[in-house]
Amino acid sequence: MVIIEIQNGRVDLMSIHKLRYFISIVDNNFNITNAAEDLHITQPALSQIMKTFEFEMSAELFNRRKGRLVSLTPFGHEVYRKSLKIDRAYHELELLNSNYNSSISGSVSIGIPSFLLSMIYPKTMPDIISNNPTINIEIKEMSTQKLKESLEKGLIDIGILIEPTNLDSDNFKTKTIVIHEYYAYMAHDNPLTLKDEVTWLDLGNASLALTGDQFISTKLIHDKFTQYDIEPTVRIRSAAWDYLMSICSRGELVTILPKINKEFINTERIVEKKIKDSIEWCSVISTSKKNLKNKTIKYLFDVLSHEV
Repeated sequence: MVIIEIQNGRVDLMSIHKLRYFISIVDNNFNITNAAEDLHITQPALSQIMKTFEFEMSAELFNRRKGRLVSLTPFGHEVYRKSLKIDRAYHELELLNSNYNSSISGSVSIGIPSFLLSMIYPKTMPDIISNNPTINIEIKEMSTQKLKESLEKGLIDIGILIEPTNLDSDNFKTKTIVIHEYYAYMAHDNPLTLKDEVTWLDLGNASLALTGDQFISTKLIHDKFTQYDIEPTVRIRSAAWDYLMSICSRGELVTILPKINKEFINTERIVEKKIKDSIEWCSVISTSKKNLKNKTIKYLFDVLSHEV
């Protein structure tokens, strides 16, 4: 159980299961039927649990259209972020209380874009490998589009992707692992550093260094410029995020990337600026539902879902 406290003391108890039900609905693109199937409960039961959950929270978590869940409210977004953290912490306790990994073995292939490998699992991936000597883990680095195709063809067991994945939710289990917004990165002497936050018009007037057209992130950025009827000036493109950061650490170039862990930024050379009306960047882990019948794949899927 998770204890909720306020200044006057403990006021309520919330089952971890309610948080996981809530997370599952979001991860299933607000499809109650698919979420209920994943959770092995009935659709009416799940709907009633969520109504009770909203009543207990004294606020609406979902936006609804004609009675159907379509998105999260601003408050729902905050609850979702907190729920992910609580779920991960609780999962760590579950792993400590289990000898589950002592009886698993075999080979598992994991597809992941190279930049995500260094951003999301720089410390935990080596630990996962060393703590599971009976599992042969093969890391395959590729683009999100290639990952999607490889997952659908069964060429890899688990994929770490960027939303939107457009994977068939009837056949694939997908969980959110990281949510960030896009930020602008530039040299200290760039005029945009004088602003508290930059706008898309500011960025449209700047000289940009962006990722290549093969990345979903690039499409999201260009879609945002289109929304504001702006034609950006892109001077250079590269698939290497570290290179983009390097060339923007001097001169006039500005790059737009998902918020990066502080340990990967040379703050003596790079300034990070929040973008007004930014883009949400969501990284997910996915595997086919058939794969979850394999104990080793399921174990790694669960571990990688929480060890971020």
